[in-house]
Formats: sequence, C-alpha cells, structure tokens
Amino acid sequence: MALLVAIWALTGEGYFWPVWPALGWGIGLMGPR
Repeated sequence: MALLVAIWALTGEGYFWPVWPALGWGIGLMGPR
C-alpha cells in the first residue's frame, strides 16, 4: 500500500486513486473473519 501511495505522490496526481486498492485489500482481510 505504501508503494502505491508513493507512486501517487511522485506522479503528482490530484485524484487519490490508491484508496481503491486499499479498500479492496481491507475487505479481503476482513472478509474471512
């Protein structure tokens, strides 16, 4: 996740797109519990 945020920060994009992979990863972690 930190790598995606770093890529976003270095590219200077205004839209915070790393939130979508983070949400998917979080759902994947919480799903089986």
